[in-house]
Amino acid sequence: MPAPNVRCILTFQSGLNAWQEATQSILLTLGGYRLEQFYSVLVRALTEDVVPVSLPVEVRISQADLKDAELWIHTVAQGFGDEEIPAQETLDILAPNFYSTHGTCFFAWMDGQPAGGGAIYIHEGVAELGSTSTRPAFRRRGVQTALLQVQSVAAREQGCDLALTVTSPGSDSQRNMERVGFRLAYTKAILVGA
Repeated sequence: MPAPNVRCILTFQSGLNAWQEATQSILLTLGGYRLEQFYSVLVRALTEDVVPVSLPVEVRISQADLKDAELWIHTVAQGFGDEEIPAQETLDILAPNFYSTHGTCFFAWMDGQPAGGGAIYIHEGVAELGSTSTRPAFRRRGVQTALLQVQSVAAREQGCDLALTVTSPGSDSQRNMERVGFRLAYTKAILVGA
């Protein structure tokens, strides 16, 4: 049996067939692990022709400054938590993202209000487009797509040639990522010790 709350990350790549994946999962389950969540990891080349298409007229993107920390964290948390008053746990998870030394954070604005936010985190020429969410009242109006386009261009301008992102499989976010050129690299399963 694994130690309590031990996490095991299992990736399913196209090289494994369904039988191998099922066998791995069963063996881990028998070993005392339970499936907590799946993630889709998507990638995109940031070629020189990465340019933003015209953004929706009503969406304006700006870079967040240090003075914007609380507003950015709160806005992004609202988008992830689907609630006006985010859970403290969500705020605590997002705070280090804003202050990351290799990160650049962005706001999307609509009607004079923060509609969403996102960030890029850079490491050795690879940009993770993360913390990207849209507040519920502003969804289905191009906010996330506008953020993704600006994040991709900013990553390219900072010398990155590859971008990655992580979403829930089959989610609206995954579809938005695919619309702007991301493709599924692999699926990650998170298993937790009982």
